[in-house]
Amino acid sequence: MAPKTAEKSGYKAQDTNGAAVAAAVEHLASLSQTALVGEADLVEMVEQWLQAKIDKKVSTPQTERAEPYPWWDIYAFGPFQGLAPYPGPLAPNSVIKLGQSATIITTVFLNPFVNVIASPPTTAAAFLTSFGTIPYTVTVNTGNKSSWTLAAGAGLNTSQAGILAPFGTVYFSNAFTFTPTTVGLHEMNITARIGALGSAAPFGGYATWIWDDNTDIFGDTPSWNLNAPVLFQVYD
Repeated sequence: MAPKTAEKSGYKAQDTNGAAVAAAVEHLASLSQTALVGEADLVEMVEQWLQAKIDKKVSTPQTERAEPYPWWDIYAFGPFQGLAPYPGPLAPNSVIKLGQSATIITTVFLNPFVNVIASPPTTAAAFLTSFGTIPYTVTVNTGNKSSWTLAAGAGLNTSQAGILAPFGTVYFSNAFTFTPTTVGLHEMNITARIGALGSAAPFGGYATWIWDDNTDIFGDTPSWNLNAPVLFQVYD
């Protein structure tokens, strides 16, 4: 997926969690009634939401903190299903019918807020993208918890790679579309690496924050899940 800088583009997303996704879905709904929702549409929705969060943080006074900010992080969003042409539905759906596909969006986020090098003042985002050659890799690994086996189906255990460029880019998004071929409760874990294998100072990590846009029967709002994998049920 093509990286995006911190510049604004397209419609303006809202700066609250649920409203931003709702605004993005409304924007996608304004597209051609015959156009299926694709990976690029889902990436746009997620990155508009991220941009709204960046804009809010930049405009909000921050209190000084003693502990260091991280250089980078990785987030996951979904799963999403675009089951039909608009007007519907596009559901962040954690219950998937056997034979259908769903998509997880991952975003490697480079910290643009705090200098990690004192002289000259340089943020993590600026430093890591200044080389124009540093690779990153995102990997998804999925298991079927109902049978305690490796999950079967296309796209459930795979990797995607990219380059941290161009200079100043803040986030890099990848879309993982998968089609399970067995029923059961599935668990997907997402890991990332910045730097080539054997490099002197690589970064490694996993997605600890998963955005789940589902609401329950009482209409409770969507939320971030911390230290929890992506879970979805496949039924026939």
